[in-house]
Amino acid sequence: MNCRKTNILSLLQGGTHFLIPCYQRSYAWTQEQCSDLWLDLKRLVAQREQFPELNAVHFMGSIVVQTTQYVPMAEVRARELGVLIIDGQQRLTTMYLLYLALAQVARQRLEQNAEYAALVSELDAFLQDACDKEHGTGWQPPFTLSGTDQVDLKRLVAGYEARFNQAALLTSNYQYFCQQLAAESDLCALYEATRAFELVEMSLERGDDAQLIFETLNARGLALTTWDKIRNFALMDLDYDDSQRCYQNLWQPLEQYLHASEHDDFIYFYLEVKRQTESNLTTLYYDFKQWCQASGRSKEAVLQDLLSYAELFAQLSYCHVPLVPSSELDPRERSGLQAELNLCLKRLQLTRSNDWLPFVLQCLMSYRARALSVSELIKVLQLIEVYVTRCWLVSLGRQSLEPFFITLYQDVVALHDDVSEVGAGAGTAEDGAADTVADGATDSAADVASEFVARLVQILRSERANMPDDAQVQKALRDTNFNFTTGRQIAMRNYVLARLEEGCAPKAKLAERIPIIDVMWQEPQALTCEHIMPQKLSDTWRKNLGSNCDKIHALWTHRLANLTLTAYNAEYANKSFSEKRSMEHGLAQSPLFINRAIAKHIHWVESDLNQRANELYQLALKVWPYPKVDG
Repeated sequence: MNCRKTNILSLLQGGTHFLIPCYQRSYAWTQEQCSDLWLDLKRLVAQREQFPELNAVHFMGSIVVQTTQYVPMAEVRARELGVLIIDGQQRLTTMYLLYLALAQVARQRLEQNAEYAALVSELDAFLQDACDKEHGTGWQPPFTLSGTDQVDLKRLVAGYEARFNQAALLTSNYQYFCQQLAAESDLCALYEATRAFELVEMSLERGDDAQLIFETLNARGLALTTWDKIRNFALMDLDYDDSQRCYQNLWQPLEQYLHASEHDDFIYFYLEVKRQTESNLTTLYYDFKQWCQASGRSKEAVLQDLLSYAELFAQLSYCHVPLVPSSELDPRERSGLQAELNLCLKRLQLTRSNDWLPFVLQCLMSYRARALSVSELIKVLQLIEVYVTRCWLVSLGRQSLEPFFITLYQDVVALHDDVSEVGAGAGTAEDGAADTVADGATDSAADVASEFVARLVQILRSERANMPDDAQVQKALRDTNFNFTTGRQIAMRNYVLARLEEGCAPKAKLAERIPIIDVMWQEPQALTCEHIMPQKLSDTWRKNLGSNCDKIHALWTHRLANLTLTAYNAEYANKSFSEKRSMEHGLAQSPLFINRAIAKHIHWVESDLNQRANELYQLALKVWPYPKVDG
């Protein structure tokens, strides 16, 4: 590695064409970083005016460059080779924007001050690529930025404001510098001061570890995200053509599957699948890098694998996993299975628990490889929903299921015991009565479980899984206080009520049931939790509850027996039970069967609450049955 001290102006005036590699993040500096740079320049001008003998300078840090071929930097210009910016593109590009704005403002002042002609001429000499002008291709910047940044930069260089992309950071930062410079009286002094913006140019040679150098530099600017670092690590040590190919064929499709807000979560769960241990958000990049190096896989193979999992991750987010092609299914059966699979995914998503993601991702990969049938996959998802819900009802989220799910897939695959032998399960005498498949499952999903499913059931019934039994679920449904303030707990409570609604519809009227899971998945606020006995008792409620009204209220207000879902929470308020039952959009008119069942009560007193608590328990056994061992 060769290092030399230079300044930003000399670097840009040197005639080099700079290439921003595709693996670098897009231009990301905001006005905050540009404001810091502008203040540094203003301070430097003031110091040089006040103390000219000191020749004050401002150190900008380092710029790491690498030629597209391994030749000495001295030969770059002679061979007309491009130079890759390994580190420093944000500062270099921003300084270019400052000079571009300086030329624009100076050009506007030419009529009033001819002295600016020399400044404009000197700036134009390096702001546009001279070779491109000679070949008649118009004004081009001496940069090749990545992605759409290049188009936005060309528009700025061309100077046609009507064509500027106002949404681009390049444009807003250029306009910020134009505004600041327009308020300055001496543009030449500002320009001369930039000659004292010093930096160290580090040119890499064959054998230098570009990624390690990149990671250890701590230049001032906008911190790189985990996603930025992973992209750089995956693409940086490839040669230029290979990095371009992998970026276009693998990385760009990968990014299209994920929202920026999902990047860390995706890597978090991907690593849990690969490393079979819990991830740490604060060390994601270093854990990813260590795993890649230990795996012995090529960078391209890792990118291929990331792309496969990102597609599945996106399908989970959208709750739509397309069925693999099969000649065994007729169109009607295929449509029914697709709808059931999507519904299972939505139910899991509504639990607002991501602990199950590593296991489900691996199951989806097995389904894609045809190691699991769609019916088996549906059964697996139903079992996981039962397990997650039972655990939540008993612990209210205090128990983390993440360690269990991280290794569950491998545990199921590795289990070679006779699947007819049950582990130390905790079922009850009512186990057989609760052996129905979760409400809404297709006949295909209720067939005899595959070996994989049977092994999963065995593990879920074991001491290690510690799945709450029916007695624990009954106690939780009856006695738990469901008064929540956190978003996840509120969402989980509403999911429980929605699933009970699914199981409440009489078989003869299933066609009348509204698709409540679809409704809540698409519009989470469409239905909210209603306290039938209100949180604040009116005189009418006190009279109806009797002399023990305060005790009954304190005991039952936030228990599940007193809760339901409605789209008319505000209208119900603390009205009397008879009003809530008979009013317009009241319980008796509700499209929800769970509300119509409440409306059958004449009063809403403690005996009614006890009765509903028992009804909800029986319903819960139907919706979340304790897993059955077949055979």
